[in-house]
Amino acid sequence: MVRAVATGVAIAEALGLPLVGLRNAHETGGIYQIDPETGEPVGLPGRPRSYFETHYPALRLPESVDESGWWNRPREEDAEIPPRAQRLIGMLLAHHGDTDDHVVLVTHGGFYNYLLGALLDIPAERRCWFGLNNAAITRIDFDLDRLRLVYMNRADFLPAALIT
Repeated sequence: MVRAVATGVAIAEALGLPLVGLRNAHETGGIYQIDPETGEPVGLPGRPRSYFETHYPALRLPESVDESGWWNRPREEDAEIPPRAQRLIGMLLAHHGDTDDHVVLVTHGGFYNYLLGALLDIPAERRCWFGLNNAAITRIDFDLDRLRLVYMNRADFLPAALIT
């Protein structure tokens, strides 16, 4: 999660955009580790608000992120992810849908797949996996009630050795 915030900081600074933390844009599962004795996932708290304020002062966090950590719950179940993707899409459209805003969303590969599946209206039971390299860029335009996938998995700005 911290790597995504650091990426967001670099992009926001380069483009002169505000950096806003979105609770629904995290990787699938949330933050957890597998208990070595039981093999069960155990939720972890995540970094506290003060960590982000100290290391990323330009980041605007939701009020719900406090000193107890930003996650603080059990591992997210697979069934929770598609509705979360829909909520994020709804929030972005509510804030930017009727504007000429350009929005940059930095998220993780697993969640990206759910998000793109929701945007393309692929039912969760027919979910497919879209290949995505680390740091790759996807451009999606929303024009007159339709979506245009302009490009996906673009990484030509990186040296070949950094494409993973």
